[in-house]
Amino acid sequence: MIRAIFEAASQQAGAADPQETGHQLQIVLMGAIVAASRGDHDTAQRVRAMTELLLESSR
Repeated sequence: MIRAIFEAASQQAGAADPQETGHQLQIVLMGAIVAASRGDHDTAQRVRAMTELLLESSR
């Protein structure tokens, strides 16, 4: 379910391979959840930067 949402967003963002980019975004999300659960208070800012880089490189 989550990956499908990421795949659709990747396609809208112009990713060359929306399925792969969606999978990568799901991995970033899982890492962010772990980081936030361990007290990393800057997780959201880091995830945003990583997501932007990932999407830029996927085009």
